[in-house]
Amino acid sequence: MRLEAFVVVFLLARGQLI
Repeated sequence: MRLEAFVVVFLLARGQLI
């Protein structure tokens, strides 16, 4: 898995939490 993909998923998950 690429680091960019991990960051995107992290931002999406964090965005849903907010």
